[in-house]
Amino acid sequence: MTFEVLQGKDQLNFLKKIIQRLRIKNLSTAMVLREISLAKNNLISLEEFKDLYTGEETMEQVAEIFAAYEAEKKKNLLLDFDDLLLETYHLLKENGTIREKYRQTFRHLLVDEYQDLNPLQHEIIKLLTEDQTQASSLWVCGDDWQSIYAFTGATLGHILKFQEIFPEAQQYILSVNYRSTPQILEACQNLIRHNVRKIEKTLESQQENGDGVTIIEAGDEEDEALKVANELTDLTQHGHEFKDIAILYRANYQSRVMEETLRLLKIPYTIENGVNFYDRFEVKVLLEYLRLLSNPDSDEGDEALKTIINVPSRYIGRKFMEGLESFCAEKGVHLYRGLKSFPIELIYVKKRVEEFLALMDHLMTSAATLEPAEAIYILREP
Repeated sequence: MTFEVLQGKDQLNFLKKIIQRLRIKNLSTAMVLREISLAKNNLISLEEFKDLYTGEETMEQVAEIFAAYEAEKKKNLLLDFDDLLLETYHLLKENGTIREKYRQTFRHLLVDEYQDLNPLQHEIIKLLTEDQTQASSLWVCGDDWQSIYAFTGATLGHILKFQEIFPEAQQYILSVNYRSTPQILEACQNLIRHNVRKIEKTLESQQENGDGVTIIEAGDEEDEALKVANELTDLTQHGHEFKDIAILYRANYQSRVMEETLRLLKIPYTIENGVNFYDRFEVKVLLEYLRLLSNPDSDEGDEALKTIINVPSRYIGRKFMEGLESFCAEKGVHLYRGLKSFPIELIYVKKRVEEFLALMDHLMTSAATLEPAEAIYILREP
């Protein structure tokens, strides 16, 4: 079978067109895609999905879109990333010859972050390891205390019931923590002991005793950032230096409020192994879109347009921009206004420029009633 992989923005646009064709207006593309992905990764077929959500209006609409999405992909010989796993599962399950081939090819398997496996991935592992007649092994490494991917379909049961699923398995508890002080481990242990479902273990540290753990209670992220900054200032007043202090966060997007607070209080900082929030490409692009929206007929608007006109790609190159700038110089207008009457020969470029102008005109017309966050949401929507 020859197929192409549907991914990223192409997948979102593909699904969005199906939703528009079905005239369903109350569901976001991202929400529908998430539900379809969760169903596949939980091995829920389309028919089972329909039965599962009978009587639930919103999910019945998702099921309708799901069915149309699958039919359209099949017609165009397309598979998405979830399909690659799903097709692998069905191939291994239904074709004994192929299953045995890969069992012999991969006789020793090591799976890291096992607590984050979803049911589909888990079933593939089982198909490759069950009923082995020759010497083989399955090694998994995971921590039930670090399971954070339930929103993608991961289930903690795979690691909690590992020895029930694989009765001959041996368990090794790696309880020594080489990073943290005893005080930090004690705080973690006291927190995690409230978990009802867990593998019992007691963490040990080889570090010397450190300071006690301070817990900060905050009302929101701005309050949290201010209280953290105050703690930093307090530490520097008790013999520490800013260069010896680190702030850890889970995801890069969380740095914005902290960065703004540190700048406001004139606390020096650097981002290690990352980029400052406002220096990130996607953030810069969105800010340039907002700059153009706020003042299209200006030199700033011209610079903003030159930055964003081809993000996302509209097949606009250097020659196009040189022609546009010359055209606008002759007419005595700024680039955005000139773009509306600039002659474009290539049909596919003209179509994308018209779509760009329609979007920007709509946002400019609605500027008085739209919050900045709403404008950004519209700009980011595929």
